[in-house]
Amino acid sequence: MAYYREGMNAHVRESVFDKLHSSFIQTEPLLYFLGLVKGENMQALGTASTMSVFGSGGMGEAEREETGRAAKHEFEYQKTEPSDEANIASGGTTPVATAFAEDNVGTGWTGWTLSMAPIKIRVQSLEDARSETAVGAVVEKATGPVVNAWIKSIATGLWSDSLTQAQQAKRLWEDGYLGLTHTLTASNYYANVDRSVQTLLDPMSVDASTHFASPTADLNFNRWVNIGYVRADTSAAVTGLAVRSENGAGATLFITTTEIWNDLADQADGRFNITVGGIVDHAIAGFKQPIIEKDNVYYTWDSRCPSGEMYGLNLDTWLVEVHRNHNFAFTGFRPKWLSEEGGGMYEWGQYHAQIRMTCRMPWCNTRIYNITTN
Repeated sequence: MAYYREGMNAHVRESVFDKLHSSFIQTEPLLYFLGLVKGENMQALGTASTMSVFGSGGMGEAEREETGRAAKHEFEYQKTEPSDEANIASGGTTPVATAFAEDNVGTGWTGWTLSMAPIKIRVQSLEDARSETAVGAVVEKATGPVVNAWIKSIATGLWSDSLTQAQQAKRLWEDGYLGLTHTLTASNYYANVDRSVQTLLDPMSVDASTHFASPTADLNFNRWVNIGYVRADTSAAVTGLAVRSENGAGATLFITTTEIWNDLADQADGRFNITVGGIVDHAIAGFKQPIIEKDNVYYTWDSRCPSGEMYGLNLDTWLVEVHRNHNFAFTGFRPKWLSEEGGGMYEWGQYHAQIRMTCRMPWCNTRIYNITTN
């Protein structure tokens, strides 16, 4: 029978859309919880000519819209903390600034990453199908593994990718993303800034084996890092994330390993709520991972989290943008044998997604490492 490309393309687009909403959001804690804070056009993920935004990054809607059109996502950070203030004696002299105010502020920027996945189907497989429904079945079976692998690679990149200084300087980040682990690791190169020099751009870094009295996973971790704690090894007072953050909340999402989460769940049993199926009133239902809710913060797990670690996120400081021209789109199938002399007898196309993840205030987030379990 004859097959119709528009029908094939529709099957492909529907397959991507279903996967994005049934697995991508519902199995990725970062994206799911950013949607809880601000899921602008989240339902439009996979829709052509529409930008999707997860999180607010502490910006207003107009600023997010404008930033989404820019080649770079720029944000300001504090380089130095002025200390020129003084009390004045009767008839005394007034203080003098040691530096110009604008020199206290630096600018970092993140770039887009364009991910593409090719797909091709033999003409004979399509022509052997005896109905349009059969053609759709061929397309669905052929595209399923491609879509699954593509979405999985993007999700893994948002967690694990790390870029060098030279890679971050490129206009388009062809080498991946600045993943969660890179972003919340102190003293590396982030957003085109050397954090070994600009230390105020660092996240809170907590070594559980020395900072805490015990490195064993504890449901009070959120209290210690948000309110503040006294280091066990030095007796130095550590300022909590609630004080550092503009909203006074500190980290509201803690993502850890399955082993650590299970230990915390044992502590939570009978004391704190463990939710299955997602957060009430969230725009997307059916989150796959169980969630511990305590002190108005959430603990969940991700299999990609490095062993012995936990990441505490202030969700108001994060932003994941999906470009309107590359919103998990599909080019449409094209006949290879008709587009060039000697072309193969197959239909081909490309999936494409352009994504940018930015933490505008890393210092309001934390990485806790060297955690042990019971």
